[in-house]
Amino acid sequence: MGVELAREAVGREIQQKKEELYDVIAKAEQSFGTSNFQNLRLLQHLSVQVNPRPWDWEWRHLRFSRRVNSVLEMAGFFSLGCMVSHWSKKYKKLREANEELRGLEEELRVLKEEHEAGEWHRPMSN
Repeated sequence: MGVELAREAVGREIQQKKEELYDVIAKAEQSFGTSNFQNLRLLQHLSVQVNPRPWDWEWRHLRFSRRVNSVLEMAGFFSLGCMVSHWSKKYKKLREANEELRGLEEELRVLKEEHEAGEWHRPMSN
């Protein structure tokens, strides 16, 4: 039971630190307009982890943009997976065609050698 209480206390402390960090960065952005990409990205991540702040339009905007980014990331990974699958099938077909071409080149080489050795005879025409 003591472990559970300690775990809950640590969880509350972590949540409090997230809230504080969100507040500090958001205030700095509003006051000084730092517009650092990393800070804005961190604010987006924190906006979905802090307690809801429906009165705060900046929080709403960050939360929405984080959700949109998450959807776009998933769509991008899905699209990338489809493209890789498609091109791997094309590559397999290309490799098979290349192997067939090598076989035909080998047959042509053998026929040329036979022809040069005189093993080929022209059919007699009437």
